[in-house]
Amino acid sequence: MRAEDLEKRALSLPGAVESAHFGKRDFRVGKRIFMSLPEAGRAVFKFTPDQQKMLLETEPGVCAAVPGGWGEKGWTSVWFADADEDIIDHVMETAWRNVAPKTLQKIEETLQQSEQLAE
Repeated sequence: MRAEDLEKRALSLPGAVESAHFGKRDFRVGKRIFMSLPEAGRAVFKFTPDQQKMLLETEPGVCAAVPGGWGEKGWTSVWFADADEDIIDHVMETAWRNVAPKTLQKIEETLQQSEQLAE
């Protein structure tokens, strides 16, 4: 997956906007970041520690905890260039759900149900 594809997917989520912090691009809902792009080929996603643990166990070659305190809080690096697209979609949606208000989550669920019915 290319960075442009990742950005497009992030911005397609309800309420998502692109911003920046510490000189790095990020994607957020309101003021809450769900993904950042700190360097080429790597994205960092907002997970709970339990979600992070599960991802590290199931996708060890694709992801790693961010070093230090951020990683202990669940922030997880994902090397997306060679990652399976379904994994990236799942990871991004999980991170987005971790920060999105319930009203936006309901909109996303409705959109997904509409897409499934159209198939």
